[in-house]
Amino acid sequence: MKSVFLLVGDEEFLKEEWLKDARAKIFKENAANAAADFNLFFANEAIDPSEAISIARTRPFLNAKRLIVIKNIDSLKSAGHREQILSYLKNPSVDTILVLEADVKEKDYPGDKFLSAAAEFSQVVPFKKLYDANLSGWITRRAFLRNKKIEPAARELLRQLKGNNLKSIDEEIEKLALYVGQRQMITRADAQALVGGDREATVYDLLEAISQRDTKRVLSLGADFDKNDLGGAVGLLCWNLRLLLRVREGLKAGWPSQKIGNTLGLSKFKLDKALLQAKRFKSSWLKKAVSELAEFDLHIKTSALSDSIAGWQMLLVRLLAFF
Repeated sequence: MKSVFLLVGDEEFLKEEWLKDARAKIFKENAANAAADFNLFFANEAIDPSEAISIARTRPFLNAKRLIVIKNIDSLKSAGHREQILSYLKNPSVDTILVLEADVKEKDYPGDKFLSAAAEFSQVVPFKKLYDANLSGWITRRAFLRNKKIEPAARELLRQLKGNNLKSIDEEIEKLALYVGQRQMITRADAQALVGGDREATVYDLLEAISQRDTKRVLSLGADFDKNDLGGAVGLLCWNLRLLLRVREGLKAGWPSQKIGNTLGLSKFKLDKALLQAKRFKSSWLKKAVSELAEFDLHIKTSALSDSIAGWQMLLVRLLAFF
């Protein structure tokens, strides 16, 4: 293994997985004592690199190698501090694995004088956002790690609901693997039941009906939610409203749709739907709706409503009233 690594790219989940694997390889023979020779620093928290370098020059206590990770190394602004790091990289300790993590895209780091210089003495490891076929293959592999197979239709539903948010997708795959039990195949029906594909579609239709001021359809769709899980319905509706707020903020800032999608981790399918709905709702309405939903959720949790079903219907009517 090399002595110095520079991690670049905007896919945080893959970076964290790489770090986890690196730590397992370095301390595999002495995992119980890994903490003795592992140090984590954050460059955006005004660290003094001399501390990290001093530790790097010290022989490991209980392991064959020491592992030091400095996150957000691109945030290190002091010219003196940057020079300290570069000086170490030119003559790194053979007993230490140093990992520098930069929160910049692979295509951008060569334009940074410090990162470009650091790359000359490091093994650069890129981590790009995954899309389309690469994302589908990744989902299949994550299911395989749980000894499961996953139907293409179930894979596509995960992509639609979670975009390319790898952490969120992986969490859902973990839940699905437990959900199907001894069965090897994860189906679309499993994903719909557990991840909420049907409820997601209902929320989208509900917002469409509100934008059209269709009271009858709003109340009809509201009745489709599980009466024993109104808290879940409120949470899902709130999540979608906050998403629309963030989409509107991106539009107001003049961002192209691709940047909005990448920033929010949305698939093209979900981004197109969000862009369409974001243009139909004013930010003031979205904020008011989130506030109303939060208050209703509090009432549910504190049993302040004698009839939560009637309260849910009244809430939907109020959302229509101030649209």
